[in-house]
This record gives sequence, C-alpha cells and structure tokens, in this order.
Amino acid sequence: MATFVHRDLIPAVILWRAGTNVFVIDGAHRLSALIAWVHSDYGDGDVSRRFSHNFIPDDQLRAAQRARDLVKIAICSYEDHKIAIEYPQNSRPDVVQRASRIGWRDIPAQWIRNADHDKAEKAFFRINQGGMKIDPTERRILSARKSATALAARAILRGGTGHNYWHHFEGEAQAKIETIGAEARKLTKEVRLRP
Repeated sequence: MATFVHRDLIPAVILWRAGTNVFVIDGAHRLSALIAWVHSDYGDGDVSRRFSHNFIPDDQLRAAQRARDLVKIAICSYEDHKIAIEYPQNSRPDVVQRASRIGWRDIPAQWIRNADHDKAEKAFFRINQGGMKIDPTERRILSARKSATALAARAILRGGTGHNYWHHFEGEAQAKIETIGAEARKLTKEVRLRP
C-alpha cells in the first residue's frame, strides 16, 4: 500500500484467464493489500465476513485490528484519502497531496496467453521460484490444497463454517464435513481451555 500511495515502482501483475475466471499468477499479495486498504478489510470486514459466512476467529479479529492500526499510522486509511479530497483543510497535508493523485495511479498487468491450466500452474511455480522462493512447505501445501487432509484441516480450523472448500462433494457429504468440522473445533477449544 505504501508503495502504491508513494508512487514507487510496482512490478506488473501477471494474470491468466480461464473462461470467465481471471487468476492472479503473480502479484496476489500486492492486489490483496490494496483491496484490503480500499475496503478497510484486513480479514474482519464485510468482504471477509461474506466469504467466511460471518465466522471470524478472535485471533484473526485481533490481527486485523493491528494491521488497520499500523496502516493508519503509516499512510492513513483509504477513507482518510477520500475525505482529504472533499475537506483538505481538515486533513493531514501528506494525505491531501497523495489523495489528489491517487486516482491516476496504475498497476501494470501482463497476461499469460494461449495456456491451459497445466501451463498456467507451471508458470506460477516458475515465477514464484524466482527472487523470493516458495519454501518446500508452502509448495507442498499449494500442491495438496485439494487433498482430503487439507479439506479436513480447513473444516476443523473453521468449525465447519467459513468458505465452503468442500463444495465439489454432494450435499450429504458437505453436511457431514461441516458437522464433523464443528464437533472437532469444539473439542479442540475444550482441550485448550483445560488447566
């Protein structure tokens, strides 16, 4: 966000289209940081609540507020920038200056063309093995994201709520995953609370 508002160099975002869906091959962190800033949603706002069916764990709420506080100190909120355009006399001078040019800032985009899913996935790993390497654990998690273990871990972590990662299963299987996930989450909390 600071890079964006201070008009520093932002590397191009690399995108790939599959049908009507657009996937971010490189630059997801940059885009998600800007989207979080614009929506003031650091994992606890309206967008996050819709995505997770209004289930936000307490530690995520605390982390989101901490992120919001840090952003406020460093660059101010997006809302502060909008207010600075209408009421510059009531805003910090640095925010007024940035706000006047923020709408003209662009983020370059490059597209991967003529590629199927496998080529796009290989491009993702190739690009992300460059400067900042994906460590073996991250690579394993990404490769196994649809495995039974990964789905079970998400169901337990979210107590059978949140984003429906198991939507490919039939209705009865989905309901069972959600029920078992809720029970496992409850047991995990009880174990943590024991002296």
